[in-house]
Amino acid sequence: MWIRKRIDISYSDLLFGMGKCIVPPNFSKTIKAINAQWGDQSTFTCFSVRTGFDLLLKTLSYQEGGEVLISALTIPDMISIIEEHGLVAVPLEIDERTTLPSANSVKALITDNTCAVIITHLFGTHSPIDDIVSVVKNRDLLLIEDFAQSYGVESCKPNELTDISMYSFGTIKTATALGGAILEVQDTALRELMIKAYKIYPIQSTSSYLKKILKYSFLKTLTLSFSFAVLVKYCQWFSIDYDKILYKWSKGFSGDGFFQNIRKRPCSSLMSVMKRRFKDNRSQRYRAQTERGKILYSFASKYYSCPGDGAASHIYWVFPIIVKKEQEVDGLIALLRKNGFDATTRQSLIAVEDASQKSAYTASRAAQLIKSMIYLPCYDGMSLKEVKRLGLLLEKATSNDF
Repeated sequence: MWIRKRIDISYSDLLFGMGKCIVPPNFSKTIKAINAQWGDQSTFTCFSVRTGFDLLLKTLSYQEGGEVLISALTIPDMISIIEEHGLVAVPLEIDERTTLPSANSVKALITDNTCAVIITHLFGTHSPIDDIVSVVKNRDLLLIEDFAQSYGVESCKPNELTDISMYSFGTIKTATALGGAILEVQDTALRELMIKAYKIYPIQSTSSYLKKILKYSFLKTLTLSFSFAVLVKYCQWFSIDYDKILYKWSKGFSGDGFFQNIRKRPCSSLMSVMKRRFKDNRSQRYRAQTERGKILYSFASKYYSCPGDGAASHIYWVFPIIVKKEQEVDGLIALLRKNGFDATTRQSLIAVEDASQKSAYTASRAAQLIKSMIYLPCYDGMSLKEVKRLGLLLEKATSNDF
């Protein structure tokens, strides 16, 4: 059975990480090396995107009640961080085809209370945002581009006027290091303030990172096609919802003490793995993944909407489809799982609630989009034959022959 999403890290990378945990490298030298490897003077290396974003808002210290415009689909932790700093999240309606808001929608929501705008490139897509930049910079607002889901796209570069760019190497991300993030902070004074504030944060223990490597070494093996099929059968026999188990495994931060958990610095072992992943030229594998995404799209697009299909670039980090009739969602998932494809509606994204009461329609539409979205397995580990078989099953589903 093909799992919905495979952990993008090799066994050799995991063994390398274990070795670095046994003999940790020098912290200061490692952080200098990783910044040099990234190749940008604006580089700020941190424990996670959540960590960097939280520290950014803490450093900027915006007036309470300030508004942050953010894509209507995002992870809940981003909203928690915004609210932790006394700010209000205002959802931006996104175009399903590009996964980006329009410049007009951004302009319509900017007020005197607006302090920042966050543009997220979703699902492995990337498109230029020049028109949005013009609107935001005309009001002299902070512009953040979130590339957490689009690392690996060849054109994945921020606009030259973007203030903050965020890249994640968390567990389910492309080129994962099982943690870590890079923020590009263009304002030198702001970056220096963040670095100074960050120095008092505790360093992640090497033992906790080693435990994470061991955990995901086991899970990587468990999610191979044959072993995953055995896991699913086991869960079915004992009436266990494996969907919930997989979701829990994929969460980067769970349980109590969220802010205590993110307010850390990465250990030198984690940064060594990050540096190794940056060196790793995966362009051939990205091309293989993109090829599979395009093949599946050639089948799926005949019958379903595919978010992101109008983006300038797409590596199909995930492959969602939109089922127009909500009552057909369960039937399609059952058909695909019966035939060996672990489709699911479970996801980390939420529809941002409209606390500002300015874009209730946007919030409602985003919520409806999430309800009708199914994620399909599609990655380079699948053979072209299997990708085509999945596409043919989607055709079968439209004949109502469940």
